[in-house]
Amino acid sequence: MRIGINVLFIAPGSMGGSETYIRNLIDGFQEIDSDNEYIIFTSQENDSTFIIPVKSNFHKVMLPCKSKGIKRVLLEQFLLPYLIRKHKLDVVFYPGGISCIFSRIPAVLTIHDLHHLHYPSSFSWGQRLYRSIFLPRSVQRVNKITTPSEFTATDVVKHLNVDMKKITVIYLSVKDKQFFETNNHQDKEIYKKYDLSQPYVLSVASTYPHKNLDGLLSACIILHRRGFKFNLVLVGTHMSFDSTLKKLIDSSFIKDHVKVLGYVPDADLPALYRGAIVYAFPSMFEGFGLPLLEAMMSGIPIVASNRGSLPEIGTDAAMFVEPDPKSISEGIESLLSNGALRTEMRGRGFNRAKQFSVKKQQSKLLH
Repeated sequence: MRIGINVLFIAPGSMGGSETYIRNLIDGFQEIDSDNEYIIFTSQENDSTFIIPVKSNFHKVMLPCKSKGIKRVLLEQFLLPYLIRKHKLDVVFYPGGISCIFSRIPAVLTIHDLHHLHYPSSFSWGQRLYRSIFLPRSVQRVNKITTPSEFTATDVVKHLNVDMKKITVIYLSVKDKQFFETNNHQDKEIYKKYDLSQPYVLSVASTYPHKNLDGLLSACIILHRRGFKFNLVLVGTHMSFDSTLKKLIDSSFIKDHVKVLGYVPDADLPALYRGAIVYAFPSMFEGFGLPLLEAMMSGIPIVASNRGSLPEIGTDAAMFVEPDPKSISEGIESLLSNGALRTEMRGRGFNRAKQFSVKKQQSKLLH
């Protein structure tokens, strides 16, 4: 079978969990599937970041566009159908939530979440228009839809008038070796690289308003006023919302205890997780929440909000709270002040993380 994968939309280092998911998926296919032929459609911006073995059943076709903008949309909708026919593809996988609506080749679409419907102010008018035009047509056009959680599947049925029978829930996964395998010397070098001092509470998230980092900051202020001493370390891609968060940090009395690292290479992330005393995930909306899984794999006790997909993914492996500063602070406090509870939550996290398999994910997608 000849399979196409559209990754035109991937802007390297700025896509968060969805980018991690797609890259891991393609790497996994290279490891386990030598029977099918794969054509990966890339942009000028991301082509060099997708490494394909010289002698393999994987090939790249680069389109002359960046990963964002009207030119990419036009090429995706009008040139891509021609390339799909040219390469005689049997099926095309669209992991970015929008398909080529003018192609009649069988297709599979992944919808990670409906963020733009729940928090429209986080998107420009152009982004909202693009999704309002192409998403409803995409879900009707494709043969199969996958979502990373039951929460997102229900959301898609509710807002996009899709039959649940068309949807398959496929939980995301990560390369577990980089999180399970420890290297104390290497970890110390990474802490030195980022000038980190322990103990610290870690949060890995972009600065979208729904990520609720201002609520987390307020929770940490409450805890510092109550005598708890720790640092807050924030990791995530820089965005236009950074300035608002920076103002809040600079005006707080704990500003010297807050470290904003911005984008961090994937290779450094496992050490940052392992070094944390608590992982905080106060987001008000998630379609899956990949950092939750990464934290569980790293054996870090977790405080997370009880919204979106997070309770579904974390089950009993995280402490779930309302996403307000008082509740978040109480959750973090219970872990900071109770070593036995932290140990118990670490064990629960490891056990839950083992239920997420890259091979299981790939198998469900291929079938």
